[in-house]
Amino acid sequence: MPEFEQPNRGNLLAKGRTSEIFTQEPGRVLKLYRLDWLLEAIEQETHILKVVNNLGIPSPRVYETVKVGDRTGLILE
Repeated sequence: MPEFEQPNRGNLLAKGRTSEIFTQEPGRVLKLYRLDWLLEAIEQETHILKVVNNLGIPSPRVYETVKVGDRTGLILE
C-alpha cells in the first residue's frame, strides 16, 4: 500500500462522518478515512465499488488504497 506525506493530500473538498475528500490529480480524489473507521469496512466498500463498477453501474472507479500517516484512504475517480 503506497504511503503519502501530509502535503500530498490536496485541497479539502468535503468531509463527513467516515472520511474527508481531497483533490488529487485531475479526475481523481483521495477519500481519507477517519482513524476510528475499521480497515474491514474500508475493504468492504472497496470491494462493493469494484463489483458495481464492473457491472457497468455508474460509480467511482477505485484506483488504489493508500496510507497517509496513520490513516487509510482510497484514490477514486
